[in-house]
Amino acid sequence: MYVEKIISFDKHDQEADLIVSDGINKVLCYAYPISKVQINQKINSICGFDCTNIERANKSESDINKLQEHYAYTLVGKVVSKENNLVHVGELEVYLDEQIPHDILENEFIIFNVTRLDLQ
Repeated sequence: MYVEKIISFDKHDQEADLIVSDGINKVLCYAYPISKVQINQKINSICGFDCTNIERANKSESDINKLQEHYAYTLVGKVVSKENNLVHVGELEVYLDEQIPHDILENEFIIFNVTRLDLQ
């Protein structure tokens, strides 16, 4: 994962809006605190803030749907680690801030809403 585009960067307030990509999929992320940022900067992981409506998906492929709210998305991804609440949306690593339901197994696909995606 890497920074594909810098939407805004406030060095004084140490915050940025960035487009993060895995080469195919792209999402808008919020970064704070951040002291410097550059195009193609490597990103280790993304944290989903305020994850809701987590359930088993009806399809077995990743999907990204931008919602009307500024940072919000509906995402479909593969559960990589239930213990760590880690999902891969394509090659984007997203850590959920909520538990994945007990009846969902690793390697299954889930759909969920997220209010914001933050850089970790």
